[in-house]
Amino acid sequence: MHVILGEKIKELRKRDGRKQEDLATALGVTNQAVSRWESNKGYPDMEMIPAIANFFHVTIDELFGYDNDRNLRLSDILRNADALVKPEEKWTKQSVDRLESFLREALAEFPNEWQLQYRLSVALRVKSSCIDKSRKAKEESLREAVELLKQAKSNTEDPHWKDSMTQSLALIYYQLGDGDQVEKLAAESSPVCVCREIILTNTPDVNKAKEYFENALLSLIHEAVFATVNIGRDGQKPAYANNKELYLSLARTLESALDGKQYGFFHSDMCFLYLDAAHISAREGKADEALEYFDKAYEHIFGFKDTWERKGIDPDSEEPETISNYPGYIVLINENMLREFIKKLPEKVAERIRKSPKYREVFE
Repeated sequence: MHVILGEKIKELRKRDGRKQEDLATALGVTNQAVSRWESNKGYPDMEMIPAIANFFHVTIDELFGYDNDRNLRLSDILRNADALVKPEEKWTKQSVDRLESFLREALAEFPNEWQLQYRLSVALRVKSSCIDKSRKAKEESLREAVELLKQAKSNTEDPHWKDSMTQSLALIYYQLGDGDQVEKLAAESSPVCVCREIILTNTPDVNKAKEYFENALLSLIHEAVFATVNIGRDGQKPAYANNKELYLSLARTLESALDGKQYGFFHSDMCFLYLDAAHISAREGKADEALEYFDKAYEHIFGFKDTWERKGIDPDSEEPETISNYPGYIVLINENMLREFIKKLPEKVAERIRKSPKYREVFE
């Protein structure tokens, strides 16, 4: 036991950039005692084990190297947390409170686990935007979400998740009205021309080059979609706001780039583009055209659900032609979004949608 424990203490200390004297001071022992533990010439009293685990923010099982048991337990917790979030159901105060409480208990057991920190940050953002009415309560939830995201970003080595968390941080800073933090975050990030997708296109491996160029194009189109459909914020809108032809041209471009491949998570982009186009057509009094675009968005909702459910059931068996692992910022879409969307439409158009047999399961 002492061999594994000594090696683990040394590994955790180096991970955190701590000195032997830091641990010694925290435990009230000598530097020589810690040195003996790490060189496997002795081991701490059992009474000290909880304090050592707490010092490194790990569980006792993890301290002893029982990674498999830990991973099984963590996987079970993550599954249970995700089961509390049902995309087809609307958030309520009870559901958010239940998820928040569950994740806080889980973080008490795994205080340094980024996947739990990230999920709790999402729950707090939902709580802030949908439930809390007090401005102070909203701000408190958002600021805690920021700190959790920073910790999660620091604790994961996955560059895709780091990028996603950076985008989430920028959105929260926007909600907080903190432009200085947005600019600071941007200064720490890379411009489009040196993003990983573009850099990979320089590979000398001709067999990989085709895939990398395709991914780079899809990445750039996705970011263009994101910049286009997220312009409905307060303040000055860019000149291309509410440009139906722009939305439709981006949809056609994405269809051409995919060239017969399944959309995967790109269903999300297509759905937003067609919903915005439908909204503009409805305002212009073109009801039939609005319904045509709404129908396309509806189909992409269920295409996205199919991708999401297949990935959740068996993440290791993706179809080769399915683009479903795109690392960028993907917005989850579901029927709730459609129900909220038709509230913005002229009543005559909204009523035709509600009465259509095709959409009965969404609006009844």
